[in-house]
Amino acid sequence: MIEPSTKVDFVTVGWHNNSWSAWMLRNKLAEEGIDAFVQDEFAPTANWLYGRAIGFVKVEVPYKQMELAHKVIARDDSQVFSSLPKRDPDVDEPTCSSCGSSEIYKEWVNVRMFFLVLMILGMPIPFFSSATECFDCGHRSGPPTSFRCHGLWLLFIATFVVFAYGFILSFGVSWLHLATTP
Repeated sequence: MIEPSTKVDFVTVGWHNNSWSAWMLRNKLAEEGIDAFVQDEFAPTANWLYGRAIGFVKVEVPYKQMELAHKVIARDDSQVFSSLPKRDPDVDEPTCSSCGSSEIYKEWVNVRMFFLVLMILGMPIPFFSSATECFDCGHRSGPPTSFRCHGLWLLFIATFVVFAYGFILSFGVSWLHLATTP
């Protein structure tokens, strides 16, 4: 531990774009007994444009511990995590129907339809989806084509209802205006 009254020169041993990766390095160094500090962590987090100006988020160590810090940083710790199980064997996870991989992405909302409706109607209406895409082979599975067409019909009907409502409302207001004027 560094005494508060002593003057210590610090050396930067790591530059990071974000504060959480800097804190991961700081904790790795702290586990080895190295006094490490995270500097300038809040400026790039608050405004990421400041990152390049101030040198991003820095991890600094005392000059006397610099060599040990470089050894700890250079050490490969990947074998520690290779022995851990990647998934819980009791949980039944969905797999790709093409290659059998469990690395799949489930799409909850049809993004294209969401933005199309937002542009046409001016209000967001989510179209829920059950499509999945495999990260390994790129295979995409989802609802049949006829279901996707139903989404387009819903969009057409909703657009018609909104425009009809607007027309009726404007016609009613103009009729009321004509009926009340002498």
